[in-house]
Amino acid sequence: MSEQQGQGQAVFQDRVLRCVDCGQEFTWSAQDQEYFHEQGFANEPKRCLPCRRAKKQRYADVHARKGSKK
Repeated sequence: MSEQQGQGQAVFQDRVLRCVDCGQEFTWSAQDQEYFHEQGFANEPKRCLPCRRAKKQRYADVHARKGSKK
C-alpha cells in the first residue's frame, strides 16, 4: 500500500505473496487489500485460499471432536 501524494488516500496494487503452509505464490488483490484496510486488519494474509480453507476445516474438525466427547 502506498499513499497518493498530497491526497492522503491509500492506493492498493496487486501483490504476490508466498503461502507459509505450501510455499506457493498467490496474489493478494488490490480489492482484498482495500477490504483488509477498511476492516482494520493489521497483517497481510499468510496462506493461499486452499490452505486457509484446509486450516479452517482442521480447526472445525478438532472442535467438533472435542464437543462430541462431553
